[in-house]
Amino acid sequence: MRLCGGVILLDHENEQYSWLSDHTGMPCDVIPEALSAFDLLFPTPHGWLRSQEPYSRVKVMALMPVPLLGVGANLCRLLFAEDGEFASLCTGGSFTQRDLLRWNNNLCEYLTRYDASDSKRTTKAGRPGRSTDTSTAGAPANIGFTVEPQSG
Repeated sequence: MRLCGGVILLDHENEQYSWLSDHTGMPCDVIPEALSAFDLLFPTPHGWLRSQEPYSRVKVMALMPVPLLGVGANLCRLLFAEDGEFASLCTGGSFTQRDLLRWNNNLCEYLTRYDASDSKRTTKAGRPGRSTDTSTAGAPANIGFTVEPQSG
């Protein structure tokens, strides 16, 4: 599940299972069963892979760190958006795109928290702690992620 960042985009579920199959060697038809293994090993009332429907057309792995959800959002963007942009990602659900953008932006914030010169976590004001700056200024040039504007 970490391979896809804890995110299954329901509008592209079969294509995502095909991608997982190509990268794991596991047949597509057994991937949903394999993903339910956590439910058998560690039972929880609503399962580990939780649908966010009807508002967001994604399944999300419970307890997945939000920055890793950002990795999953970017994987979906790269796999399913024709031009590689979140805006062109065809998804249903009122909040699907907003959730993907939020997770992406959280990942960018996480990656930009560390000052490149001394690798210490700092805020925009230079104090230790959580940054409120969501820009990519000061980010390593090769991270490959950018903060995307959110509507609403």
